[in-house]
Amino acid sequence: MITLEEILTACPNLISLTVTQYGDGVIADLPSATWPNISALSIELTEPDPCITRDEIIHLCDHFPSLKELHLDPCVDIESVLIIPQRFPLMTSVELEIFLTHVGVTYKSSGYQELSMTKLSVTIQHWQEDDDLVDMIPILRQHHETLEDIQWNIYPERDYGGLAHIQYPSLKKLSLSSSGSFILHNAPMLEELKMSSTAINADTRMLDTIPPRLKILEFDFDDGQELNDEKAIERYLHRISHQCLLQDLTIGLIDVDTSGNVLNAICGLRTLQRVVVGFAEVRKPYQMERFLEGLVHGCPHLLCLEIDCMIAPSTYSIDTLKRLERLKHFAFSINDTCGYDSFWRAIGTFTQLKRIHVYPENEVNQLEIERLKQQRPDMKIIVDDKFARY
Repeated sequence: MITLEEILTACPNLISLTVTQYGDGVIADLPSATWPNISALSIELTEPDPCITRDEIIHLCDHFPSLKELHLDPCVDIESVLIIPQRFPLMTSVELEIFLTHVGVTYKSSGYQELSMTKLSVTIQHWQEDDDLVDMIPILRQHHETLEDIQWNIYPERDYGGLAHIQYPSLKKLSLSSSGSFILHNAPMLEELKMSSTAINADTRMLDTIPPRLKILEFDFDDGQELNDEKAIERYLHRISHQCLLQDLTIGLIDVDTSGNVLNAICGLRTLQRVVVGFAEVRKPYQMERFLEGLVHGCPHLLCLEIDCMIAPSTYSIDTLKRLERLKHFAFSINDTCGYDSFWRAIGTFTQLKRIHVYPENEVNQLEIERLKQQRPDMKIIVDDKFARY
C-alpha cells in the first residue's frame, strides 16, 4: 500500500488532501518536512482505537502550517483539539460530532482576516441514556466571548452543570435542535433564533426569554415530535409583539384545525416583513382565507409571503393579498397548474409582485406559466418540485 509520505513526496503541489485509513500510524509516520501548499487536510481513521491525540495534532500543525480547513476523526476528546485555533487563528468555525468513545472535529476559515472563533456547531451521535457526557465546558470557555453563531444539537436529558453560567455577549444566531435554553438565556444580543418542538418540549424555560434585538424567528415543528403545549407558542408570539421588532417568522407544521389562536397571534406581529408558514393540512378553503385576511390587516409591512400547503390560496385570497402594497415575493403550493384560469388572472394583475415561486404537486402545464410570463414580463416566475424557503 502506498504511504502518505510517498504521496506527499510525489505530489509537491498538492493543495488538498483527504486520508482514510484503517488503524493508526498515519500521523506518526510523517517525515520531518513541511507542506505549506496544502490548505485543506482531512484525516479519518476507520478504527477509532487508538484516537488522534493532542501531541499528534501538534505534529500535524507543524507539518502543514498553511491550513485553512482541517478535519480529524476520531480525536481523544475536546481538550485535545483546542490547540488548533491557537495554531491557525484564521480558522473561525468549528463543527463537533460527539460519539460515545471519541470526538470528530472540523475547523474552517471563513476567508476573511478574522482572528476569532465565530461559529460553533455541536451534534451528539449514537447516544445511550446512561452514557457519560463529553465535557463541553473547555471549548465554550475558550470561545464564548466571540461566538456569533451556535448550532446546538445535544440531547436534553444531559446534566450540563457549569454550562449554565457561561455568557455569550457576541452571539447573534442560535439554532436549538434538542436543548440549550441556558445558551438562549445568556445571549442578550441575539438577532436570529431557531427552536424545534423537541427543544421546547424538553425545557419549558425555552420560551421564557425573548431577546430584545430578535429579528428572525423560526419554529421547526417538523422534527418528528409533537408539541406538548401549543398555547405556549401563542403566548410567546403575543409577548413578542410587545417586546421586540420581529421582522421574519417561519413556522411549520401547523394544523389549522387546532392552531387557530397561533395563526391569530402571527397576525398580531405588525413589524413582520417576511412570513413562512407550513400547514399540515387545510381541509376547507375558508380556513386559509381567514388567516391570509388576518395577515393583510395585521402585517401591513410584508415584503415576502410563503405558504406551504397542499392546496393553493383561493382567488379570493389572492385579491385580498393585493392590499399588501409592499408585497414583492409570493411562494405557494398548488395541486397542478391546469384549470385555475381565474387564479392565474388574479396573479397576473397582482401588480406589486416581482417574484413568485410555484410548487405544483403534480405535472406542470407550461402553457399557463408561459402565458403568465407574457402577461408579466417584469415578474420572475420560478417553478420547483420541492418547497424551499426563499
